[in-house]
Amino acid sequence: MNQKQLRQKLEKKQLDNLYIFCGDDYFLKEIYVNRIVKVSGFEPVKLNILQIDELEDIRFKILSEGLFDSSQRVYHLKLNFALDKKTILFKPKRHIVIFDPIECKLKNDATVEFTKPSFDEIKAYLKNKLKRENKAISEKNLDILSGYFVNQTTSMLYNETEKLLLYTIDKNSIELDDIQACLAHKTVFDFKMLQKLFEEKTQKGISDLVDAVLSTLSLPVFIYMLSKEVIKIYAACVCSEQCFEKLFGRFYFRYAGLAKDIGCKKVGVLLKKLYETDKLIKSSSNEYLSSYIKAMFVVWMQDEL
Repeated sequence: MNQKQLRQKLEKKQLDNLYIFCGDDYFLKEIYVNRIVKVSGFEPVKLNILQIDELEDIRFKILSEGLFDSSQRVYHLKLNFALDKKTILFKPKRHIVIFDPIECKLKNDATVEFTKPSFDEIKAYLKNKLKRENKAISEKNLDILSGYFVNQTTSMLYNETEKLLLYTIDKNSIELDDIQACLAHKTVFDFKMLQKLFEEKTQKGISDLVDAVLSTLSLPVFIYMLSKEVIKIYAACVCSEQCFEKLFGRFYFRYAGLAKDIGCKKVGVLLKKLYETDKLIKSSSNEYLSSYIKAMFVVWMQDEL
C-alpha cells in the first residue's frame, strides 16, 4: 500500500497493529505516524534501535505489556539498519507497532511505500499554504513553483517553501524573480558550515563564512535556518537522547557534541541574540545589517562568559 491508500484507511478509522514504513521521506513518515496516533488515541512512544540484536528485548517488552498495563500505545521503532528477512517482526494485539528502517529489503502486506508527491498534490499544498500566509501568486507562477518540487521529497518541499516565504517577507505577492532568486541556488548552509562557524574565532574568518552563506541566502533566511540549528543544539543541552529524537528525529549526538564544545549557557545567549536580530531584520531595511550580524558573532564567540 502507498500513503494515499493508508490515508483512505485512516479516514475510515481502519487501523492495523503492524506497519512497515518504507522510503526516504522522513517528513512524510512523521506526518503519518502522527495521524495514526491521532486516529487511534493511543499514547505515542518513539524508540531508536541501533542494532538488530536490540529488537528481541523490545519485542518481549511490547508483547508482555498487556499483562501488567491496560494502556495502549503506538510504538514508532526507528531502525538504524536495513529491514530484511532476518529482522524479527511482531504484531501485538493491544498496541500498534510501526517499523521505520533506513532501508526496506523485505516487503509484505504491512508495508507502506512512501512515494514522492505528484504535481497536483504539490500544487494543492502550495496553493493552500500561500493562501494561509496571505501571499498572492499567479496561476502561471504557481505552476512553475510546483514544477520545481516534482520528484523531490516533502521535506524539501516544506523547507524550501519556508525559505521562499522568508525571502518574500516584506512582499504581498510572489513573482517569478522571487522564485528564481530563492530556489535556483543550492543552500550552502549545512551542518558542516555550522561547525565551521562555531569553530572560527577570528573576525576575518567569521566574516568570510557569513559572506559565503549570504552569497546564496537572504539575511532573513540565514537567521531562520541558523536559529533552527541553534534550537537543536540547545535542546541537546536540556533533553535526553530519546526526548531529542522525538522532537527532531535523528542526529542527537551531532548536536550534543556541539553543545559540549560551545557550552549550554553560551548557546542560550546566542538564542537570545538571534531572537533580537530577527526582530531587527523584520523592522528595518538597514543595508548594514550583515555587518551587524558579523559583529554580533565575533563578540559572542570571543565572550568566554
